[in-house]
Amino acid sequence: VNGGVSATDLPYSSTMPDTRFLLGPEYALLREEFRDSPTKHIRDTVNEVLVTMGGSDSQNLTSIVLEALDMADDNFIVTAIVGPYSRHRIQIEKSSKHIKHNVRIVSAPKHINKLMLNADLAISAAGQTLYELAITGTPTIAIQVTDNQTGNTRGFAKYGVITPIVLGNREDLKIEVSRTLIPLLNTPEKRMQSSIAGQKLIDGLGAKRVRDFILEELQKFNC
Repeated sequence: VNGGVSATDLPYSSTMPDTRFLLGPEYALLREEFRDSPTKHIRDTVNEVLVTMGGSDSQNLTSIVLEALDMADDNFIVTAIVGPYSRHRIQIEKSSKHIKHNVRIVSAPKHINKLMLNADLAISAAGQTLYELAITGTPTIAIQVTDNQTGNTRGFAKYGVITPIVLGNREDLKIEVSRTLIPLLNTPEKRMQSSIAGQKLIDGLGAKRVRDFILEELQKFNC
């Protein structure tokens, strides 16, 4: 089982002729809290931006993203998630005090789906969080932080779910986020397209499909 958005592009093979591969986003295994996500309501104006840069955010990209958001004149609030392994909360708090937007910092939330559902736009690292943002219909700017996120970045971009950015140096990232952000803030149609594409691609039924397949196979052996 590989529910990755680019899993069908990988060269899987088996020496056993009866091996079945369950590949692709229809088999994405998500937490139960995301199972019945409602259709996202896309507002004309962005009222809240969610920033989530991973469990550790070792490069403290959250602070850079906050600075980039400060380059936008739109009146929105920011919710910044600090992951459970981050060592940069103090630096992030300092950064948040020097920007014009109101920033709420949330540390390692147990239920992130509510934050995603409330957000009009997200800026996220291009890891597993993209699957959760997709199913909640949250338009997303995805920053590819590491090489192993290439499949996610290309796959979600191919389906029109995200606006991708590949991490360069820190100053370039700030400029690139700001440049990418403005069209999404000003164009609700683009956010709507991203939202619809995400909820179409990731429907939350991946675990059920895997379960049903296993049960069907077991029945063949009268188990």
